[in-house]
Amino acid sequence: MGYFDDINVTIRKICKLSHGNFSTERGKFERSSIQASAAAYLFSLMTISSKVLLGVLFGGVFFGVAQATPVNYVPTATTYFGPVSSQITNAPYARFSNQDWNWSQAAYSGAFTSAALTIGANDVDPGEFDNIYAYDSNSAGGTWVLLGMLTGGDKLFSDTSFTLTSNFFDDIATGLKLRIDIDASNSGWGVALTNSVINLTGSNSNSVPEPGSLALVGLGFAGLLANRRLKLV
Repeated sequence: MGYFDDINVTIRKICKLSHGNFSTERGKFERSSIQASAAAYLFSLMTISSKVLLGVLFGGVFFGVAQATPVNYVPTATTYFGPVSSQITNAPYARFSNQDWNWSQAAYSGAFTSAALTIGANDVDPGEFDNIYAYDSNSAGGTWVLLGMLTGGDKLFSDTSFTLTSNFFDDIATGLKLRIDIDASNSGWGVALTNSVINLTGSNSNSVPEPGSLALVGLGFAGLLANRRLKLV
């Protein structure tokens, strides 16, 4: 069978896959066979360089997608992270402008290339200014750097994310220090925090392929197996 005959066979199989009746168990088996066979034919028509490129692509899928590593805050006697419940509106979790406080994240010594801080809060009212600062130990002998303000709504639980630039990476390695300036405009607002997590991504070894790519790889292997079976028959 020649090159163009292979293409015609593949096209006929795909057309049959589009218009066939596969509601019965026999039909389902036939559909799977056609899918595997079509994949095998398509793979066999690829040039060697294309197959190499495909291998590199799926290698990147399996080994290049790093899972984010969460780094939580360190609980101490002076941290006031509350539960995600109605109790959070009570002391000591709900705090006001004269009750600013600091906390630290756990140290992380692994390799990473990017970092983001996510803070959970309750009752960040419109017009309320709750500022989040991170400590940069290398800046002018140590400086509190403003990351931004919390966002949310009246009596709502919400998350606010902040990008942590590379100047904080050495502090993340030793345990990043953070603080909140509650109600910076002194307008009588209060807020409660529920969590503080740094998500690190980059060159760590925890790699997970996305489900869609896994399905493609599985179909490709199934096609190769079917092609081998066809040749044996």
